[in-house]
Amino acid sequence: MALTQIKGSNIEDGTVVAADVADNAVTGAKIAMGSDAAGDILTYNGTDYIRLAKGTAEQVLKMNSGATAVEWGTDAGGIAIPGSSVAGDTLYHNGTIYTRLAKGTASQVLTMNSGATAPEWAAAAGGGVDGITSSANA
Repeated sequence: MALTQIKGSNIEDGTVVAADVADNAVTGAKIAMGSDAAGDILTYNGTDYIRLAKGTAEQVLKMNSGATAVEWGTDAGGIAIPGSSVAGDTLYHNGTIYTRLAKGTASQVLTMNSGATAPEWAAAAGGGVDGITSSANA
């Protein structure tokens, strides 16, 4: 008869090796980093897996200056998105930061301002398309 169930009393200390554990068989309930708290991250320090405590508000996960480990820090060059927006608004970079261009009105088109430094909404300049003819399919 084949063995279908193993009880803790059948396993001697130090006899279970990694090859004996099925892939993805260990759940988070069986992993303890010590002083675990919501938001913590499990990271590897080159020797062992360790706990990285959660950061504070507005912090981002980044690589340390030696490029050897992750750490929490302030965002040094991210995109600051304006807080006020409505459907149809457009974000563009003004040379320093991203800024909001409020949506235009009906029939306006997006054009470049006279200084060629920023987009703006304006009435269509007119014109048209030349050289197009239509013909019926025979």
